[in-house]
Amino acid sequence: MASIRPDFHESLAYRMVEDVFYHRTNLFYFIGKVDPWREYVDNAVVQDQCDCLCPTCANKNGTLISVQYGDNYEPESDPDNSGSSDIGIRDNIIYVHKLESGDIANVVKCDKWVEGNYYAQWDNTKDMTVIDTPFYVYNSKFEVFKCLFNNKKILGDDSYELTPSTVEPSGVNYDVTYTSDGYVWKYLYTIPTALKNKFMSHGFVPVITSLSSTFYSRGAIDEIIVVDGGEGYSSEYKTFAEIDPPDGENGVQAKITLFVNDRSGTIDSYVIDEKGSGYTKTPEIVVRDLQGDGTGKYGNTTAILKANIVDGSLDSVTIVDPGINYSGDTATTITVSGDGHGCVAYPRIVDGKIVGVIVAEPGDEYTYATVKASCAVNAADIRPAKFETKIGGSININNQSIIQQIATEGSIYAIELTTGGYDYTDGTEVIIEGDGTGCVAHTEVENGRISRVIVDKFGEGYTYAKISFFDKNRKEPNENPEAQAYAILPPLGGHGCNPIKELNSSTVCTCIMVDSAKLTKFNQEFRQSGIVQNLLALETHTIVQDTDSMIAFEIYLDTTTNITDALGEDSIVKIDNVLYRVIWRDNNHFFLQQLSYIFREIQEGALMNFTDEKNAKDYTYTVSEVVDRPHVNKYSGEVLYINNNSPYELVDNQRVKMRTYIEF
Repeated sequence: MASIRPDFHESLAYRMVEDVFYHRTNLFYFIGKVDPWREYVDNAVVQDQCDCLCPTCANKNGTLISVQYGDNYEPESDPDNSGSSDIGIRDNIIYVHKLESGDIANVVKCDKWVEGNYYAQWDNTKDMTVIDTPFYVYNSKFEVFKCLFNNKKILGDDSYELTPSTVEPSGVNYDVTYTSDGYVWKYLYTIPTALKNKFMSHGFVPVITSLSSTFYSRGAIDEIIVVDGGEGYSSEYKTFAEIDPPDGENGVQAKITLFVNDRSGTIDSYVIDEKGSGYTKTPEIVVRDLQGDGTGKYGNTTAILKANIVDGSLDSVTIVDPGINYSGDTATTITVSGDGHGCVAYPRIVDGKIVGVIVAEPGDEYTYATVKASCAVNAADIRPAKFETKIGGSININNQSIIQQIATEGSIYAIELTTGGYDYTDGTEVIIEGDGTGCVAHTEVENGRISRVIVDKFGEGYTYAKISFFDKNRKEPNENPEAQAYAILPPLGGHGCNPIKELNSSTVCTCIMVDSAKLTKFNQEFRQSGIVQNLLALETHTIVQDTDSMIAFEIYLDTTTNITDALGEDSIVKIDNVLYRVIWRDNNHFFLQQLSYIFREIQEGALMNFTDEKNAKDYTYTVSEVVDRPHVNKYSGEVLYINNNSPYELVDNQRVKMRTYIEF
C-alpha cells in the first residue's frame, strides 16, 4: 500500500506560499454571496416562489411551491465540486483582493509554554505529526523553542516516568538552552509582531525561515520604543473592564486596561495590569462605557471579552466581540506619520510618563516613521516624549538567519532508552559507534537498571549511530537482558535549519486587511469567501494587477417613471435578458451583480425588467447612465478554495482582518 509522507503535505503548503512570494502564480481572495442562505430543515414549511436562476424553470412564472427554509443565517454545507456549483460561486463574487507576500504565511498548531506541562522530545524515528504531546512551544516573549530532550527516565517495568517542564525556555541562544528541570531546548525563531498580529489565531502561529522573513513586515512597524517618556501626559479612560474576583479569600483580583479606537469605538487591544491569583474557574469580564454608547459588533448587547486563566492567574484575554461606539481615551494620542499607512498605536501612561506604546495595527509600506504623542489636557505643561521605531522585524530576521546558518548536521542531542537492562552499576559507559565524531554521553543507574542516558557532548556528522553499554563490573555472560537504546538523529541540515519543515507545517493562512469603505456602502451581509487563481482582466485578458477590485455595475435609472419600492437589495432583474442581482439601491442609483458567466455589457438606454412576485406585477425602466463596470472577469482562473460563513457585517472607517486557514 502507498503512503503519503508528511513531507508531501508540507511541500504543497510551502509551495503555495513560495509561489506568491516569487510571483509564480497570482492568488486572489474573494468575498461574495449577499443573499440569505436557504438551507433545508424539517420543521418549517412555507409557501414561496422558486428562486432558481434557470430561465426555463417551470415555476419562474411565480407559481407557489412548498419549500423548507432554515433561519437564513447558518451557512449551507460546503459547496460540491460540480460545474454548476462553480458557476454559482463565481456569480456571487463581489470583491477580490490580490494576495501579496505579506498576506500569506505557513502556520502550525502551537501551544504557549505552561509550567507543569509535559513536552515530548523530537524523535526522528517517530511521526511527529500524530503524537499527543506538543514537542515545540512559544514563550511569553513569542520565542519558539523545540524540545530536544525532556529528561524522562525508564522504570523497572520499562514504562516511562515523565518530567514536567517547570522552567520556561527563554532567550536567543545560538546553541541549545538548558533549563534546571533537565529539559534541553532549541531556539528556532521569534515571531515578529507584524506576523503575530496578522496570522496568530485559533491556536496557530506563523512559522518562517530567514528567507521567507524577508518577504514579511516590509514597512510594518514591529515596535515603538520609548526613548524618553516625557512628563505631564494624562489618561482619561472612559471604557473599563471589570473582572470578577477569585473565589478564595487569599486570591488577588486581576485587572486590565482597554484601548479603544476613538474613530470606530472598537476595543483594539489591552494590557494586563495585574494577573491576579487564586482563580479556580474562568471569571466573567464586564465591559463598561461611561458614556453608555457602546454595543456589541456581532449582534451582542455589549463587547465580549474572555479571560484565559493559567495556574490561577490571568494569562491573556480573547476579544470575542470588539464592540462598536465605545468611548476612547482622547486625552493622549499617538500619531504615526511617514511614507506608509495604517499603524495604530496607544500610549501606556504611569504618573504622567509614557512607559510603553502598544502597537495594535503595524500598518505597512513604511520606510521611515515619526511618532508623536499629543495631549489634549494641559498641553502647555507637557515635556514631549521621544520614540524610536523598529520597522520590518530586522532583529528577529538576523537571529533566525544565524540559527539557520550555524545549524550542525548530524549532532546527537538525545539517546532514547527502550529497556533499562539488569545488573548494571554506577559508571556504566555509553558506547556510540557511527560515522560521526564527538558525541559523549553518560548513564544514570538505579537498582541495577539504567534509568537515563544523558548526552554531554553532541558531536557532529552522524548519519547513523549504534548505542551499546559497557560495565566492567557486570558479570558476563549474563542471563539477564541487556539495556537497549537508540540515538535520536537530527533532521537534514540540523535542528533550526528549516523550522517550516521541522515543525511539520502543512497549513497555510491568508490574512487580508479589507478597507471596509469599499463594502459598507452596500449595507449587505457577506456569506462566502475563498481563493481563486489567475483572474484575468476583462479588457486585456491578462492577470489582474489591481490590489482591490469591486465586481459590479454602477448605474442610474431614468426617473421619469416612479421606481417601485419593491425593487431593492437582493432583487433579481433582467437587462437584455441577462440576470442581475441588486446589491445596493439609493433612489434611482443602483449597484448590480451580473449573473452570467459570459460577460455582457450594459448600455445606456437599455431596459431593466423587474417582476414583483408578491404582487404579480412587471416593471420596466430605462438605464440612463452607466457610471462604472466590472474590470475583472470573475469567471476566469481556477477556484481553489471556498468557505461558507455565517453572515458578517462591516463597519465604516475600519480595516477588517479576514483570515483563512487551509490545511493540505
